[in-house]
Amino acid sequence: MFLLSKRVLLENLKKLFLKWSKGVYVNIMKTVKSVGGKELTKLYTTLAVYLSVLWVAYPVVWLLGTSGQSKISFKTENAVYAILDLLAKVGFGLLLVWGVKGLSDKANAKAEETTVD
Repeated sequence: MFLLSKRVLLENLKKLFLKWSKGVYVNIMKTVKSVGGKELTKLYTTLAVYLSVLWVAYPVVWLLGTSGQSKISFKTENAVYAILDLLAKVGFGLLLVWGVKGLSDKANAKAEETTVD
């Protein structure tokens, strides 16, 4: 009986979390679209997907590594973590800087087109 109620509670918490996170994401996307338009929305979505995929990879490596199922060696596990760290930090930073530079270049070009001489 207790297991059933615990299971129901966990399912309800899962549904609540998914609804909450969807609401947060939708509100963020509405704000991004209203403030920055199509280009900023595309950049935000790209960065969010990139980082989400990398963050999902961390627990997968942990599960396959020596703390989990021991399917990969300790050295391989650490090498993959190092690569993930570089991609998640340096790679994300580079994507962000290039994306903002691209937005800035487009905004400057647009401003030059609308300037009256």
